[in-house]
Amino acid sequence: MEAFEIVEKIIGHIAWPLAAYFILRQFRSEIRLLLKRIKTAKYKGMEIDLKEELKEIKSEAELAGITVYYPDSSFPDNSIKNIKEVPEWAFIQSWQEIENLIGDYYAKVSGLKSSRANISTALDFLQRQGTLDSEMVMLIKKLRSTRNLIVHNPKTEVTRGETIEWLGISKSVRDRLSSKLN
Repeated sequence: MEAFEIVEKIIGHIAWPLAAYFILRQFRSEIRLLLKRIKTAKYKGMEIDLKEELKEIKSEAELAGITVYYPDSSFPDNSIKNIKEVPEWAFIQSWQEIENLIGDYYAKVSGLKSSRANISTALDFLQRQGTLDSEMVMLIKKLRSTRNLIVHNPKTEVTRGETIEWLGISKSVRDRLSSKLN
């Protein structure tokens, strides 16, 4: 019986590492893609860099024909002031404007009583309807995920340059949405 207990303990000790190895091996490409995307925040000693995320957004914006760069004078003074004090606020405010445009239009055309629809549902509807092309929808979804990363992770550090780039892209997206949805 003692030999059986020893074998059982050995199997118990190697089962989880072996299972973890096979899971990591099975999903290595997905994990690699995930790790490439997570480069933007500081959390529990792990540092992530926003530059890569914003680089992807700029690339997608250019594909969608979105203007990326604007001079500081293009933005309201309170936005520039907020960048110095609480840069995350620029991400919250500009995203809210985009979300409101989409939600209001979706509520109007779908007959909903509230503009607080699920943003992904609204975007998919607008794409199927032909109001927005796939590049614009992907860009808006990317903006949303980046905004969530910045706003919901209290350790995220955002530079002034990154915030100005964000404001430029979100301004262009807002302008494009306004012209397409009105």
